[in-house]
Amino acid sequence: MENQLKISVGKGFFRFLIFLVLAGLLDLVCGKVLQFLYYKQKSGYDYRASYSIDSTNAPGLIFGSSRANHHYVTHILADSFNMAFYNVGRDGQSILYDYAILKAIVKRYTPRLILLDCQDEELFYFTDSYERLSSLLPYAKTHPEINQTVQMRSGFEKLKMISQVYPYNSLFFSILGGISGGTKGRVEEENGYLPLDRPFHSLNVDQNKFLSTKEPDSNKIKTFDSFIDLCRQKGIELYVVMSPYFDPVNVKFIKTIDEQIRYEAVPHFDYSRFPGLVGHIEYFSDDKHLNRKGSEIFTRDLINNIRSYRLANKLQVIAINKGQHILSTP
Repeated sequence: MENQLKISVGKGFFRFLIFLVLAGLLDLVCGKVLQFLYYKQKSGYDYRASYSIDSTNAPGLIFGSSRANHHYVTHILADSFNMAFYNVGRDGQSILYDYAILKAIVKRYTPRLILLDCQDEELFYFTDSYERLSSLLPYAKTHPEINQTVQMRSGFEKLKMISQVYPYNSLFFSILGGISGGTKGRVEEENGYLPLDRPFHSLNVDQNKFLSTKEPDSNKIKTFDSFIDLCRQKGIELYVVMSPYFDPVNVKFIKTIDEQIRYEAVPHFDYSRFPGLVGHIEYFSDDKHLNRKGSEIFTRDLINNIRSYRLANKLQVIAINKGQHILSTP
């Protein structure tokens, strides 16, 4: 009886080992297939992320969330500054994503100019900010600097990453769309810029109520500072920009980011209450996003402000060298 029990346990353990081996092989094969298909995409958010991380060499880059995607017209920037621009922004992401992408990019080359678009709630805590870092999972094993950010999702990411399929969970249909070009018809893309032409509609979200219980996120604050520091170390010209909102009444959470900007002494342009666009329904697609017309107006005005800042900075340097004092700047 005892021998039969041992034999039965031994067979069960052997079957379990076989199951683990087969499951591991299946995970490996499926993961490799999904990885191959993932990098075959020619359009969509994943394609733009891959292009940003591994391919772009544009001297000018735009970082941020969907407001970066839709507000900064790359061809106008390129014509004005006489250099190529690429928009690496991604919908729903935060400074956590931005910094991971920046670290990957500067390992390949050093951009000359970066525009970092920040929302008023940029440095506040949201669980979504961490959950959406899943979009970086496909790059975690090949880019150590990105893996550092991915680990912020949870304490179990290292264990989950043992699976070859895990990085591509829930991506199958988006991968097929990216390969077939099915995502191309959604929004016309221009070097990462995604213009919006839809009629205005309200998001109907009470941002004040939504954010009233939120607290500043120490991870985001530290990452924001690290983004600025890395640009300084690499000699990259950086401007932090808060692009326009339709209704400035809801923009009440700027204090935290303003404090960090002053602390870091980085050039900053606040367009959240820009009179030429705020409240003008003809220039917005919704409460938070400019349409094509609005983004062109905003981009051109931002260019003028950057030029004025550069001129003022140049005049200050000249004046200091000559022992003069500049009383005011443009």
